[in-house]
Amino acid sequence: MKLKATLFILAYSIFNGVVAQELCPVEDVSAFGGDSQNIISWNEPADPFLSTFTVELTTDTYGYETSWDLVNATSNAVVAEEGSDSAGVLASSTSYSWDVEIESGSYVFTMYDSYGDGLYTGGEFTLLLNGNEIFSFVGETGSEESQFEEYEISFDTDEGWFGVQSYTYAEPFPFDKGQQVDAALTEGLESNSPQKIESGSFSVDREIPAACGSFVTYRVYNSTSGIVLGNTTELEYAHTGLTNGTEYTYYVVAVYDVNGTETESVPSATVSSTPEAWLAVPPTNLLSFPGDEEMLLIWQGPGGGAVAAKVHSVIIWTIHLLYHLCLFLMKALQLVLKMTMMLFAHSLDLLLQMLFT
Repeated sequence: MKLKATLFILAYSIFNGVVAQELCPVEDVSAFGGDSQNIISWNEPADPFLSTFTVELTTDTYGYETSWDLVNATSNAVVAEEGSDSAGVLASSTSYSWDVEIESGSYVFTMYDSYGDGLYTGGEFTLLLNGNEIFSFVGETGSEESQFEEYEISFDTDEGWFGVQSYTYAEPFPFDKGQQVDAALTEGLESNSPQKIESGSFSVDREIPAACGSFVTYRVYNSTSGIVLGNTTELEYAHTGLTNGTEYTYYVVAVYDVNGTETESVPSATVSSTPEAWLAVPPTNLLSFPGDEEMLLIWQGPGGGAVAAKVHSVIIWTIHLLYHLCLFLMKALQLVLKMTMMLFAHSLDLLLQMLFT
């Protein structure tokens, strides 16, 4: 699918005399109907091939214990690695930055510490995708949260989610601190079950890639008439003054400056929407219950179906029954209290007569 899209863009570019840039089109166009208007929205153009994954690392005083790799979660292929025996040992107390071009998908980044005590104070790392931070870690000497032999961050470039878990050695590391140990000697060491650390999301927004060209504006077309409806640098456009009940169809292009000439990308997919008059729907099943110097009003919200109405009626009549039962009990209680007071007064009167006669 990507290959077809790429060939389509290339053919369009050649036809217009432009071959140096991709002129990336907008993505995910949609339309929503309102009252006498349609709202057309889309996502910014993106490099159809790759994203930039960045690792920023500052090693602690035992840099040679630190290494990392990035693995494609679907194919299990190692995309990049640093600090391993094959890639070269990292220096202590040194800042590094690596950019890795990756395709869209799910990945697992793992930071390793061969001794199993994680990063000391001064050691830290940050992961970014197209300049947006995915996750960061700051080491602290002696902190239990900073201790690990593997610190694993899973993430997805399309959906923008990440999850973090860490592993520690089941037994104390069998070598002295400061002793450089070959990776083969740590492979047989048993690890504890993974500890869930954190999960969350990160922004997948990014600037329009330079490979797409020098961006100027977005242009919205009526696809039926081919007329330009408007230009905007935002990611939505309101087409107003429409006739309710009539369908309208649109497409959107991104416009780039190519050698001083405004040049359009290939059109997006067409989308349609029909504006409809907005009517305020009233509530339903209004009921009232008289009380002592008050009225109880109960109703059902707009749009309730037949089943909901029946359930609502049952609930209402149950409330009605309980309400009147409470009234009956209150009156009965009042009567009992009144009779009790009368009996008490009569008994008191008899007692007084006996005492003073």
